[in-house]
Amino acid sequence: MLPVFIGHDNRIAIQTNVCMSSIAEKASVPVALIPLRLETLPITRRGLTTFTYARFLVPWLMGFKGRALFLDSDILVNCDVAEIFRHVENMAEDKAVYVADVQPEFERAAVMVFDNEHPHNRILTPEFIEKTDAHLHLLQWTDKIGLLPMSMNHCIGYARPRPVEDLQVLHWTMGAPLWPETADSEHAEVWHAARKRMCSVGTTWPDFMAKSVHAKIGPDGKPVPKYKVV
Repeated sequence: MLPVFIGHDNRIAIQTNVCMSSIAEKASVPVALIPLRLETLPITRRGLTTFTYARFLVPWLMGFKGRALFLDSDILVNCDVAEIFRHVENMAEDKAVYVADVQPEFERAAVMVFDNEHPHNRILTPEFIEKTDAHLHLLQWTDKIGLLPMSMNHCIGYARPRPVEDLQVLHWTMGAPLWPETADSEHAEVWHAARKRMCSVGTTWPDFMAKSVHAKIGPDGKPVPKYKVV
């Protein structure tokens, strides 16, 4: 099972849900989707979002075992998430973390594959993250940094526009297109299509539930929920 941690801020919960739904839609293997909600974690440090610093807890949360992916919530995954893990496995390098070499540089930390077992990541404890003066978003805790393709962290509004089919990870770092100010951002229609799929119902109640133990035949001969039949 692939562990995928996603930053969560209650003020923009829809971003987390769209991100998780986009992963679930295309995953080819079981995936554990884990929202990082600051209120459940052993740090209080926050920045622009409540998960600004929580992301660096991933190796600690994993018990410094295996690999794990972190994603900002303003992201849509446009590929099988297993492709990201396979890319790292195929590189077989001695790296603590893998990121795309994007600009602005601090946005590299929006998409990170951690080798949780790498000794450099042992420093990423709650105590360190809470108090350090190191610029964690510039990955200053390690010099063992591997590279992901730029298409795995396409920073919309900063990167040169590209066709959506060429992009594995779309990142609306200036804000997902849920506000009027960002409604005209690159590939906004892709994000909204994902949001609509997440909220849609693709079947009727009778088609889905009529043959279940929760249905009974009503007075008109049609299946209804049991609570409607006295």
